[in-house]
Amino acid sequence: MFVLYPRKALGEEVTSRYSIEGRLRDALRLEQLEIHFQPQVELTHNRVTGAEALVRWPDGEGGFVSNGEFIPVAEDAGIIVQLDSYVLRALCDQALIWRDQMPPGFRLGFNFSAMGFLDAHCAERIIETIRESGLPPHRFELEVTEQAVMTDFSSAIEKLHLLREFGIAIALDDFGTGYSSLAYLQQLPLDRLKVDRTFIREVEQNPKSANIARAIIKLARTIGLDCLVEGVETAGQLEFCRLNGSQHVQGFYLHRPLPAADLMDAIGVAALDRRRKPA
Repeated sequence: MFVLYPRKALGEEVTSRYSIEGRLRDALRLEQLEIHFQPQVELTHNRVTGAEALVRWPDGEGGFVSNGEFIPVAEDAGIIVQLDSYVLRALCDQALIWRDQMPPGFRLGFNFSAMGFLDAHCAERIIETIRESGLPPHRFELEVTEQAVMTDFSSAIEKLHLLREFGIAIALDDFGTGYSSLAYLQQLPLDRLKVDRTFIREVEQNPKSANIARAIIKLARTIGLDCLVEGVETAGQLEFCRLNGSQHVQGFYLHRPLPAADLMDAIGVAALDRRRKPA
């Protein structure tokens, strides 16, 4: 079925995309993009053990341009690779500020686009950026999607091995939304599976969804990987993850993405909450 759009509406959409692209290029050049951090919580001891770096684009009016609006434009325009590099450099700069504040074992996760991961030298560039920062590589975790890995599987394995040998942890992001081949999964040098939010969304209402989520968590544990469930937004979802053995969770119910200035405070509050619990 073909849908015919009015010529005026189509023209306005194209103009809007060009406008977003131009403004995004300027924002990258002027370093106007911000990095916020969503804490990741380890469930056994209720402690924040890491955070995912998320790019935010201030709109100049006290809010932010929707990621769903500008990320697709960045991908179509071919500047998503530049955005990947910007986020990693900004992350390293911020991590240097936190160097003496981060608890032992605390990791900072960063995403890399499928397009960026296709670059033959992306692993070397990631290593060079982190090495130049002077920070220990074990402080970082690369989050890469199934799509990025499966586009060129043999090359992806080589890159992931190189990064892991350098000391960066590897997480397979949005697990379950792509190929999800167990034959491929066992060949990847992974530390963590991040279960996509679509599998946790309906576990309280839909037994089939609950069974699928339970099976994915069990799969991760069975093959020796840490399991982190994304998108936890209710007390019931959190309890489901706890009862079914997910080691880590991430989501609005626990923490929304925070400005860099607030992340270390969130870790301190979590530690204080643990101390207050009865023995």
